[in-house]
Amino acid sequence: MHESDLLNKIRCSTLLSVGALALLLAMGSRDGSAQQAPDARMKGSYSFEKGGWTYVHLEGTPEEIGYQHGYLLASQIEDTYQVLKLEFTHMTKRDWSFFRETSKNMLWPHIDTEYQEELTGIAEGAKAHGVDLDVYDIVAMNASMEIGEYYVP
Repeated sequence: MHESDLLNKIRCSTLLSVGALALLLAMGSRDGSAQQAPDARMKGSYSFEKGGWTYVHLEGTPEEIGYQHGYLLASQIEDTYQVLKLEFTHMTKRDWSFFRETSKNMLWPHIDTEYQEELTGIAEGAKAHGVDLDVYDIVAMNASMEIGEYYVP
């Protein structure tokens, strides 16, 4: 092999390595989502796992606390949504839109502003982490026992 061929292979190998590194950095987190500058609402929050439990530290205004909650626990929120949606639609013979509409029309108007801000923050934080739920899904999840076991005849 000629020296020039060897240098070309090294250059190609280096370019591939640099390209692969750039791709990995662009992908960001393990789930493949692009990494963005941290949202200011995440300031002071963190989570960790120990002994099979997930711990979160949340701080700030109700909206900030909600956002941190939704963002840090997005995968758990999505899992819970899937379980509740299946369980309560099967148990009550009503689809999830019934739970959302009940949350929107019967519960939301009676929730204090502070809690509305926190619930809205949870939905926004989860959405920022790739979970496509809105505030009425979050309210329905939190009230699933009341709606599914007391409100539904």
